[in-house]
Amino acid sequence: METQKIEIQSTKEYEKFESIIGNRKLNYAKIEKICNDIKNGFNMLPYNPIIVSSDKDKFFIIDGQHRFEVSKILEHPVYYVICEGITLQQIATLNSRADKWKALDFLNCYVSLGFVDYIILRDFMNKHKTNIKLSIDLLMFNSVKAGSTEAFQSGNFECKYLDEANAIVELTDSLFDLFVFSKDRYLIGAVQEIQKKGVVDFDRLKTKIKAKPNLMFRQNDVKSFILNIEKVYNDGVQNRVLLT
Repeated sequence: METQKIEIQSTKEYEKFESIIGNRKLNYAKIEKICNDIKNGFNMLPYNPIIVSSDKDKFFIIDGQHRFEVSKILEHPVYYVICEGITLQQIATLNSRADKWKALDFLNCYVSLGFVDYIILRDFMNKHKTNIKLSIDLLMFNSVKAGSTEAFQSGNFECKYLDEANAIVELTDSLFDLFVFSKDRYLIGAVQEIQKKGVVDFDRLKTKIKAKPNLMFRQNDVKSFILNIEKVYNDGVQNRVLLT
């Protein structure tokens, strides 16, 4: 089978390009991010041309409408390849087949490049057997609430709270090592909140948990875990300690 030669062309005649019915809606936050990358010296537009079909003097954008908008905003050339006979459905199918990078792919990439904070992250995960998302949130935000992954993916992840992250995971482990959910993000978040409140004797809590492990259950949020821990902590005592 003869291989078709693909020619990457470029132009600043933006008026020649049109979107076609069925294109995805524009994501202006994405456009702004690409613009900022280019302004900061990271311009991949020449190596990632948009795909168009042609009809006389018009080009219809099949794939790459965000890159087209970026080129127009920054007054850069539009890099494009003409692909006749391909449909939006086929483009959608192609995109669905592509393997997107997962968090571990980004981690391995930056570790191989010697990024120190990513090496610390990897070692933290190996030490505590915590998943990558929880580890990122604890080390970068000191919180189990989901933070933005953009900094992590772009190589700007920072281990700002290593001591705090080690301490809270080790405390949670010491209390709940009997349970398969001892590394649950909501459980760790609950222990964080209880620790902040400063009214719990953790040695007493540990004794209570080991005495009545059947009272502890996996929960679906931080508050429910706190209420469950409160129940265990106050089991068999008259003067209840409120943790919420």
